[in-house]
Amino acid sequence: MQRRVLLAAALLALAAVPAAAAQTVSLEASFQEGFGRAVAHPCSPTAFACGRGEVEGFGAATSTFEILSFTNLDPETSCADATIRYTITLTSGAGTLVLTETGVVCFPGKSTLAPGSLKSFGNPSRLTATWTVTGGTGVFAGASGSGSSTTHFAGDGGQSTLSGTITLS
Repeated sequence: MQRRVLLAAALLALAAVPAAAAQTVSLEASFQEGFGRAVAHPCSPTAFACGRGEVEGFGAATSTFEILSFTNLDPETSCADATIRYTITLTSGAGTLVLTETGVVCFPGKSTLAPGSLKSFGNPSRLTATWTVTGGTGVFAGASGSGSSTTHFAGDGGQSTLSGTITLS
C-alpha cells in the first residue's frame, strides 16, 4: 500500500512539472562568403556560396547558400526573383538552422548581361530578401521565425547579413 501511495505521489509530482516554455529571441547574423572556387573556402557541390561568420548569442557558424530558383530576369533593370536555401551550422556542433529566403537580386550596371558573364563568377550583385525558418536541429530543432536579409557579392567574395526573430521550442 505504501509503495502505491509513493508511486502516485511521484507521478503527480512529474505531472506538475511545467513543459519548457518556448523562447523568442532575436536572430542577428553576419557571414563572409565566397563561391568556393578558392582553396581557402571549399563549398559543398550543391552550394552556390559558403562562408563563416557569427550568430549573436549562439557563436561562430558556417553558412551555405543554395539557389532554389532564379526567374523573371528583367533586362531593363537587371533584376530577378530568387529563392534561396540558407543553412547556418554552429561550429560548436550545437545545431543547424535552415532558412528559405525569397527576394530580388539585382546586378548593378547590368553586370549579369555583360559579355563573358556566363563563363565568369562573381559579377556584382545584391540580394534583398525575407526569410522563414524551414528546419533545424539541435538548439534549433522545432524553431520557427522570420526576418530579412541582404547579400552582396563581387569577385569571389561577399557578405550576408540576417536579422529577425526566431522562437525556440
